[in-house]
Amino acid sequence: MRYVVYADVMLLYDFIINTAVLIIASKLMRIYINLKRLILWAFITSGLSTAVYIKFLDNIFLPLFYALIYLFMTIMYFKITSVCEALKKTFAVIVSMPVVFGIINIFKGGESSSLTHTLISLTIGLFILSIVQRTISHKLSGKYQSIILIHSGKKYKVTGYLDTGNSLTDPFVNKPVMIADNRIINKITGNTVSNLLNAYSSTGYMDYEAFKHLTDITLHPIPYSTINSSCEFMPVLIIDSMSIVEERKKYTNIALGISRYKLKNDYQILLNEKLIIN
Repeated sequence: MRYVVYADVMLLYDFIINTAVLIIASKLMRIYINLKRLILWAFITSGLSTAVYIKFLDNIFLPLFYALIYLFMTIMYFKITSVCEALKKTFAVIVSMPVVFGIINIFKGGESSSLTHTLISLTIGLFILSIVQRTISHKLSGKYQSIILIHSGKKYKVTGYLDTGNSLTDPFVNKPVMIADNRIINKITGNTVSNLLNAYSSTGYMDYEAFKHLTDITLHPIPYSTINSSCEFMPVLIIDSMSIVEERKKYTNIALGISRYKLKNDYQILLNEKLIIN
């Protein structure tokens, strides 16, 4: 028996599958999703898998070829540099697959036995996904992190604290806000605005024009609520980039809020909970 394979349909189908797998795996690994890169590697992998399927349709090693293609996609998409990292991210991709295929098969329908197996596969996949996500989130939450801030070509090494208590988002740039105290701002500005920062700490008022005049850094205020539900405004500046050393993660155009109050001595930046969720 011979089968008719429509390459364009298979390419589109594989592309949708691969895109969904990469999105789930990226969320699981808390890696920022670069949409252009995701689409590029989903398309490249789809082209490879379609070509391999057509070329080696009756070959017993077809599953092995598929496995190698997905391993290649994982390594290239996540920019893997070590064996341990490769294993961890490949596992995330593998866990994502039954979830995607389970959802697709539910909409496709089919015999009751097939639907039963689909539901079991989907349930197990979602369960594993949830357990792994919770484990990773618990591991990172409340953990001290070595942070490198880069602004105007200069590096600043600080200690950050990752806590779910900070969920503040800058509505103007749609970025999660990292909160720093005067120690970090004085480092970045070379202590040129220490008087302005002291006045802000005592009164809650920031002279934005004077700050820009002294440092060439533009601040903008964002509203936030304190524990007692009173609404205040926090000055925010945009940092070129921030790297979390332990997690090998880099974020660009970071919103850095200035706290009126000094943070604890053992950390200088309160990281945002979205670093766990995303």
